[in-house]
Amino acid sequence: MMAGAVHPFELIEFIYWLEKTGYDGPIVLDMFPYREDPFQAAKESIELIKRIRELLYRLEEEKITKILEKQDAAAALKMLRQDFLK
Repeated sequence: MMAGAVHPFELIEFIYWLEKTGYDGPIVLDMFPYREDPFQAAKESIELIKRIRELLYRLEEEKITKILEKQDAAAALKMLRQDFLK
């Protein structure tokens, strides 16, 4: 499946933690697109990951930290809705 097709919010969180921990290695796509064009599936997955990274750079780190510390799911969804689903 293409990146984020089934679990988009988990993908955002995964990319967040990669960035937060300073990971600078490769991000590998493990896909077997049977119905989609393989090139387009890979291209769209890569573009989505790039876009998520761009959006994460714009978020307030302090706001994210508070939400994570409180484990406030409602606040996390609100932030995702406001900042990612504009």
